[in-house]
Amino acid sequence: MFWFIVDIIMIIVILVTTLISLNRGFVSAFVRVVGVFIALFVSVVLSKLLAEVIFNSLFRQSLIDSVAAKIDLTEGVEKAVEALSSGFIGLMFGLFGDTEQLTAYVAEALVIDERIIAQHIVDGVFKTPMVSLIKIILCVILFSIIIAIILLIAKSAGLLNRIPIIGGLNKFFGAVIGLVYGCVICIIIVSVIDFFIILSADEANSYSLIENHSLILAWLMQRRMVVML
Repeated sequence: MFWFIVDIIMIIVILVTTLISLNRGFVSAFVRVVGVFIALFVSVVLSKLLAEVIFNSLFRQSLIDSVAAKIDLTEGVEKAVEALSSGFIGLMFGLFGDTEQLTAYVAEALVIDERIIAQHIVDGVFKTPMVSLIKIILCVILFSIIIAIILLIAKSAGLLNRIPIIGGLNKFFGAVIGLVYGCVICIIIVSVIDFFIILSADEANSYSLIENHSLILAWLMQRRMVVML
């Protein structure tokens, strides 16, 4: 049922953007749509370039220190695993790792320095999901800033609607642009859903539910018309 509601939301999004762009006119809507593509491209490219740099410079070392501090083998491997299973580190392992993997890492600390094991844990378990999360946050921030600038430019273009004949054509083609704009928003929605499904523990079942309980979302997923962040 939930996935069918997502279909309805996407249909509403397309209808709303079409009607809004009809009012705004072609030029204003065109600037907005092109601006969305530009904003998406720039924000995705920059976020990919900067996400790992931000992780390495701001988070990696502190995570290594936190993990190394929790690896205390004086009371045995089980106690060390229990200590690592609590707090933020435990939450991260609960989301992106498992107890067997954690136990194997801790056991290695019997023969290898704790800090080296901590580095292996951070780079092997935490790095990929955290870089992905940073990438999404950074992408959203950059996208919002660029869109705000584009909206200021598009607002002035709406004055063309007041010109006879040209104004009518401007509105008609504006509706077409609005339809495209709505589709772009739907693809973004699907890409976010796809990202969280990939991170989930039940990926295959989630895709199966989408296929059985939705039309638009399933169609987009099958054709992989998804912007990968």
